[in-house]
Amino acid sequence: MANKIIVAGGGHGGIAAAALLSKKGFDVTVYERHAKSNMGYDWTDIFAPKSLSQIGIEMPDKSLYEYKTDMTFYGPKEHIGIRQQVPAEELEIKMERRDIYNMLIANVQKCGVKFCFEHNIISPLTIGDRVVGIKTDKGDFYADLVIDACGVNLR
Repeated sequence: MANKIIVAGGGHGGIAAAALLSKKGFDVTVYERHAKSNMGYDWTDIFAPKSLSQIGIEMPDKSLYEYKTDMTFYGPKEHIGIRQQVPAEELEIKMERRDIYNMLIANVQKCGVKFCFEHNIISPLTIGDRVVGIKTDKGDFYADLVIDACGVNLR
């Protein structure tokens, strides 16, 4: 069994993997290129509130979200929308992505996950055909298992 795990990248998937592995007793560190204050971008996400309870997170402070009670659909060539009222049992939450990241990071840190912000990942470190760590602008870090959750940077 691997004891020390590196998660390379602090997006939603990397954070979720880190939380699950830490709860199983692994020593998990997430390396993320952004500062904590710069996680996520200016975007509103919409999701089912039950997704929070499924990963053991309590509902956020009511000042951070609102329920999405109705929606309007527009066809690709139409200028007239079709409004739909959302049933109470299917209400979703609208929340700013930066607030979601703050909530997710606080949760995984409670689980024992360590976060190293502002570490730009340059490449994997290998021995033969095995990945044994990551090279960052702040140094080399080794682990028994490396999870690549860096995403895609098209810039």
